[in-house]
Amino acid sequence: MAIAALGAAVLPRATRAQEAPAEQVVVIDTGQRVWRVPYGYLSIRPPAEALQPVNHWRQFSFAFWMPDGRPTRTAGHDLGWLRPGEPGRAPPGPDEFVAIGTNVRAWDEPGAPPRPGQMFANSLAVFGTGRHDYRERWGLLEATPKPGEPGLQDGYLAARRYGEPPHDMSAYVSCPRPGRLDNNVCAGFVSLSGLEVLFHFRLPKDRMDRFLDAADAARRLLASWATDDISNK
Repeated sequence: MAIAALGAAVLPRATRAQEAPAEQVVVIDTGQRVWRVPYGYLSIRPPAEALQPVNHWRQFSFAFWMPDGRPTRTAGHDLGWLRPGEPGRAPPGPDEFVAIGTNVRAWDEPGAPPRPGQMFANSLAVFGTGRHDYRERWGLLEATPKPGEPGLQDGYLAARRYGEPPHDMSAYVSCPRPGRLDNNVCAGFVSLSGLEVLFHFRLPKDRMDRFLDAADAARRLLASWATDDISNK
């Protein structure tokens, strides 16, 4: 008991890093564009003292609630299976879920993944395009392995146009087949030609019917945070 008490007196107490106010605007320079993102929308939140007047990050991540687009009160791993309980709020309803966009980056930067259409083609080619059934579902093209055929996931391809080109959105998302550890979450990539960005996108598997709505909401948020200055001056 004496040793434990001495240790408690000598060892410093662990303190949680102080977060910034949710409404504080974080200026992010990704090299290709400058973004002004409210702190509460960041899914990876640096402590307040680490923030700079301009933060030079190659990429950033964000999260929001559907269907109203509000920021989350929790971040990172605390988001759980995308229906986290949050302090001061009632448990999420059946139509509420969190969508997460990670690694927002310029689509032409070195090492960036291929565009969603190519990802979709590459994924099907692994098992053979003739081994899948195809149909339109929720406004998406769905590819599902035929019965008895090997396949770990269903694949979805989406494309949507906003006004005149190049203001287009395309996406590829895959959902794990039953029995996978991460069976509850679908994930893929969304490309926005108007902003010239690509990002990884996740949402609950049982809300794939709202994928286009969630992708549209992500597009609107990113457009509201992007500045007109893409020259980084």
